[in-house]
Amino acid sequence: MWYLHALRLRGELQGPDDPGTHQAGRRAYSLWRSFPPARALTAAAGLLATVNDVLGPASDTARRTHRAIAALPAKNSVSAYPTGAGGTTEAVTSQR
Repeated sequence: MWYLHALRLRGELQGPDDPGTHQAGRRAYSLWRSFPPARALTAAAGLLATVNDVLGPASDTARRTHRAIAALPAKNSVSAYPTGAGGTTEAVTSQR
């Protein structure tokens, strides 16, 4: 997803506290929300890992993403770092 690359680039160039970086995070989240549920579930781990890495797990976008993943209509468990790319292995789980 192109918006994830834009978010990482903004984070590297402008820093995680820059308003442009936060806007890039919101754009990536908004695009992800437009996906059908099956595609959203597939892309959720990448979005969550990128948002956590760039904006931090306590950011508004990360918290919003966690809530949206938990609300997906399928049973799921999405790791924030699906391939061990980060230091922790937070997971969001929904049993719907």
